[in-house]
Amino acid sequence: MVKKLFSFFALAAMTGCFSLEPFYFMEEPLEKYLDPEDMKENEHYRGIIPSELIAADSFQISSGFIYGFWALHPGDTLSDTTMPFNQKATILYSHGNSGNINGYWDRVELLWEMGYRVYIYDYPGFGRSDGAPSSENCLESAKGALARLLAQKMVDTSKIVFYGYSLGGYMTTYLASDVLSPGVVILESAPASTRAFMKDSGLLGLPGGIVSGDDFDSEKRIANIGCPLLMMHGRNDSYVVFEHNALALWELANDPKDSFWVEGAGHGDVPYVAGDEYSTKVKELIDSILP
Repeated sequence: MVKKLFSFFALAAMTGCFSLEPFYFMEEPLEKYLDPEDMKENEHYRGIIPSELIAADSFQISSGFIYGFWALHPGDTLSDTTMPFNQKATILYSHGNSGNINGYWDRVELLWEMGYRVYIYDYPGFGRSDGAPSSENCLESAKGALARLLAQKMVDTSKIVFYGYSLGGYMTTYLASDVLSPGVVILESAPASTRAFMKDSGLLGLPGGIVSGDDFDSEKRIANIGCPLLMMHGRNDSYVVFEHNALALWELANDPKDSFWVEGAGHGDVPYVAGDEYSTKVKELIDSILP
């Protein structure tokens, strides 16, 4: 491992460009989603969504099949293409850099409990999704997930929310900037860019002149978001540091925008430290913009 890292850093030093991707991703493959035994590892999982309202899904991109799940509500259907769309808002959820869908299902439950339909997907190499994670593959999977969502007759395309948590913030800003302007964008604990992330990474200690070769850069995209934006971040986040990421993106983002900076919250616990305030903030925004 030491030899591998030495070679990696030597190449980076010679070329002046590298990819942080080997350090970004902590994917966990698995054979079966939402297995009751596996879900015990998710401390916030409650199992509140009835099984008949959970629908497995998949679609194909260049790296292979990408797997996802719908959290539906009564009256929703994926099979009846003749029915009119349901009035509920639909949330496309892009998750963080570790694990797989299982580890984020508690967050799906929170949004579902607010009354929204949710679609979550695994990036290449995560869960059962084919391929290897990279910025290119992850962004392609996000675009494929959006296409899959838009193809459903039940989805009111005027009531779509893009929600990105942590690494998923890159996918969310990419979609909202480069692919489709949704009704609302929500970023939670999102890194500004690989450059900003590097400033706080004790793992690397690289010279300042070295730049990343990946396309994870919300700083260059966030000003192109043309819909209401909600940014949430824990002030005690030691992984994606508040000052270098949330504030940097906030300054670049255009109005209308709103912030929810949570005192005492770290990187992964904003909804749980904030408690009911989290649900109130999210629901009031979505319902006011997409009634």
